[in-house]
This record gives sequence, structure tokens and C-alpha cells, in this order.
Amino acid sequence: MATSGSRSLLGRKSFSLRQIVFGGLLATLFVAWAVPTVAAPTRSAPASSVTPACSGSRDLALRNGKIVTLSTPAIVSEVVIRDGLVVHVGPGGRHDYTPCTRVIDLKGRTAIPGLIDGHIHFVTWGFRPGNDARLDRAESIADAMHIIAKRADGLAARQWVTAVGGWSRSQFSDNRLPTRDELDQVSPNNPVFVWEREGLPAVTNSSGAAYFTGHGIAVSANGELAVGRDTAVAYSLLGTSQVDPQRGTRDAMAYLAGVGVTTVADMGVNAAPEGQRPPERSWHSGFVDVYRAYDSVLALSHADQLTLRVRLDFLDTPDGPAHDAERLKYQFPSFGNDMLKTLCMGEFITPDPAKYDDSALAVAQRGGWCHEQHVMGLTDIRKFIGIWEGVNAKVPLAGRHWRLAHVFGIDADALSRLRVLGAGVNVAAMLYAPGNQLPGLSREIPYRSILNSGVPVAGVSDGPNFMPVDPWIHISLMVTGKDSQGRQVVTSGETLDRTQALRFYTSNQAWFLDDDRLGTIKPGSFGDIVVLDRDYLAVPEGEIRGIQASMTIVGGQVVYDGAGGR
Repeated sequence: MATSGSRSLLGRKSFSLRQIVFGGLLATLFVAWAVPTVAAPTRSAPASSVTPACSGSRDLALRNGKIVTLSTPAIVSEVVIRDGLVVHVGPGGRHDYTPCTRVIDLKGRTAIPGLIDGHIHFVTWGFRPGNDARLDRAESIADAMHIIAKRADGLAARQWVTAVGGWSRSQFSDNRLPTRDELDQVSPNNPVFVWEREGLPAVTNSSGAAYFTGHGIAVSANGELAVGRDTAVAYSLLGTSQVDPQRGTRDAMAYLAGVGVTTVADMGVNAAPEGQRPPERSWHSGFVDVYRAYDSVLALSHADQLTLRVRLDFLDTPDGPAHDAERLKYQFPSFGNDMLKTLCMGEFITPDPAKYDDSALAVAQRGGWCHEQHVMGLTDIRKFIGIWEGVNAKVPLAGRHWRLAHVFGIDADALSRLRVLGAGVNVAAMLYAPGNQLPGLSREIPYRSILNSGVPVAGVSDGPNFMPVDPWIHISLMVTGKDSQGRQVVTSGETLDRTQALRFYTSNQAWFLDDDRLGTIKPGSFGDIVVLDRDYLAVPEGEIRGIQASMTIVGGQVVYDGAGGR
């Protein structure tokens, strides 16, 4: 596990992923640091509460609350944070105050450790065209239109609103896409592009249709873009003309803070050098230049403006066999600082399945690397476990934190073999929207069986492309077993109690991120805490998926203070 002694590798400065990922010269470190400073996200602390001498202080005390620690004691009324770390839990913490300690009276509200999403495509989320509208919580067309209207509110005319991925029409009670007229009503001055995912039609409003037809892309009378090349080319067109990665990354951080996420593990950039992918691959970041993809995160880190902790996986890119063989020589595990750090190899380590066995062994032989591997069902799970068992016979995997990604349909035999290897699994809410079902694949997630197996397990979103990002949707599914329309989709006996489900997004994540300062509230842990708008442990089950943050704290600093996320 990481210790406090490892926290100061770079102070709070960031580092060049071009050097790490692509083996550039040391001079590229200074190129990355030369990215222009970006404007800081809005901080919630009123100016009157911070004296000039205490500007930037990470000393904070929370009092008079129901603070769920996921440690011992289980619930306390007071927590004191000093220099970003928890120094006291329980009553009587005044002796740990400093002259700069800001005191917040929770007035009985519930607080929990900051939520952690251990498998998300955060970096490329920042490249979403236009202004991203998250439809994660929409349960009807009316809900979706409200979200889009709110996102369009205050935008200058002709700025785009896009709602792409992470939702399914089947999560709507209407079970359909919005119409051109409905989008016109909620966004008369801004073009809108709404797309479930690759392989399905998209829809736009009148101003969006005028833009697309002007570029030779057909749009039907009801605003629909046909499945196939037209839809992909339309999205690629937006991706090359309507993207502001720094704004997009700040918007992503704001959304995550609003739902209580304080740490993410990014699963790599599935992209290529600029211009080397056809528009048809736009869904998979086809318009993102892999060599520049991390610039926004680096700029925010360098300017000390990251409002959540980011851990970065290295996803292999199609650079050719020479790259596959040599890249491990110039990549460094666990390099960075408390806010931005490298993590694992994955979620793919080679674009060529025939080379996976050799690639996995090379990762194991390169000391210190954890590895996360994408799987789609039991056949994949068994295949990769078999390969890992072969690797383990040569290089023991115990303690390396290898894991299978977004697991579903797993059985007792696979779990037993993973336990012997010392490997783990993470799970995503694959059943929340029935439209995410795939022919021939059971998307059943045996939450309780996995937990009882003793295999390390955590909850993740795999958002925003295919799954909702909002962690409360995933937690709700774990507890209730019900999808967006109240249909029972998790087998009886496989649901979790509320504390178990919360641990999937908090304390259980410490193993996966190899850092026991994450996921609990105890002396020495990070001062990452979320104050909720209702009591998670007491509200009716049907309200869990509606929970939002009323305040989000990262390292003792309030990064969100409001009524909830978008």
C-alpha cells in the first residue's frame, strides 16, 4: 500500500504522459508544463470565510453530523482534517484545529467517504463535443428534456448541447427517442445532438439539422440521423469542430463532484494519432489525437485545479509490433502525486489477441505493474484466467492487484480460481437499462456471491460511453436489484445491504487503487468526504438512486456546494 512517505513525488505538480506513454525525450516534460494556465473551477467557500493568510488552506472541521466512516467507530459526529488528511474522528476534536481551520456545521446531515469510480473513461469524456448533458437519471422523455433544457440555459446561441452515451431509450418509460419538435421546444436557440450509442440512430433539433444538412448529412423530418455512417460522421464532425477539452474536463469534474465522486481511475485513451482513424470510429474517440489527449488533465494538474483525484491506466494503442515490445521500458508504475498518478496497464494491453499471452507475461515481469483486463461474459473470464494461471506459474501475481473489468455472468469456479491467483473483479450496472442487453450474453451480476467468495470486488461505472456515470444508480441496483423502471433484474439473494453496496464505491476501492488512504474516514486517510442531501442509510430504497451531494470535499477543500449535479 502507498504510504504518506510517497506523497511528495512531485509535490502537487503534474507530469508528462507523452514521456511516459510514448517514450519522448525528457524535454517533453517541459512542453507539457508549458500548456497555458486554465481558469480555476468555482470554489464554494465564501470569500468572507477565508482570510488572506489562510487562502488555499486544507484545514477543515465537520461537526454535528451523522458521519459514516466505514472504519471504527462506524458513525461519528465530528471529523477534523488538517493539511488535507483526517487527523481526528469523534467528538472533542478542537485540539486539532489550526488558526486556518474552517468549521462547517452539518446540522445533522449524513456524510460518507468520497465515492470512487475505479473504471471510467474520464480523459476522453473531456472531448465530448459541445456541452455535455448527462441523461443518467432520466426515467422518461420529460426528464430528458428537462436535463437538456437546463444544460442549454445560459449558453450563447448556436453553442451545441450533446447527450451521447451512458443512457438507453429503454430506461425511459416512453421507450423511445425524443423528437425534433420536443428538442426544439427545450432548446430553441441551441443545436442539440442526442445519440444512445454506436450502432443506433441519433436525433437532432431544427438548428442541428440545418448544420448537418449543410455538411451533406441526411436528417429525416423528425430529426433522426440514420444508423451507420451518417450518424458516425455527424458525431465526428462535431468532434473536430465543437470540442474544448479543458472546458469539457472541467464540466466532467463538476458533474462528478455533484454526485459525490472524489477519485476516478481512467482506463486509457482508445485513440490514434490525429487523422489516422476514419469517421466511422468516432464513437471510440476517433477524433481524439492520442498524443494530445492528456494535455487538459496535465494543464489542470499543473495549475492545481484538479477537483478530484485521477489515476491513469495505460491502454495500448495500435502503434505496431515495435511499440508492443518496447513500451514497457519507458513506462513507470505509481508515478505522480496524490492528485494525479499512473496506475495499471489496461484495460487492453495489446490490440492483437494472439499476442496477449506474451504481453501479460511482460507486464508481470516488469516489476510493480497492476493489470486490468476488459472481459465480456464468462467465456472471456475463463480465457483470461487460464492465461493468468500460466503467467502466475512463472511470475507470482499475488500482491500485484490484477483484476478483470466490468464483470458479469461469473460463476463459482471462476471466482475460486481468481481467489487462488490473488486477483480481483470490478462490476458495473450492466442491467440498469434493458437496452444494454446483448444477444447470447447473460448480464446477471451475482453481487453477493462475488462478495462472499473473498475475491476483491468494487463497483465501477464504465461510463460515460455505455453506462451511466452516476454512482447512485449503480448502488441502487446493488441494493434493490431493480432497473430504471422498477423491474427486478438481479436474482433474489444476490443483492447487497446498504453498507456492503456503499463499500463497493468506497473502502473496497483501496485494494484496486493500492492506497489505503482512500475510501474510509479515519486518522491518516485523505480528507475526501461527501455530505449527502438525504440519509442514505434510512431513506426508502426507491430514493437511493436520487441521492445527490450537497457538499463534496477533496483533501479538505470544498469543491462542490449546491443542490446536486446536472
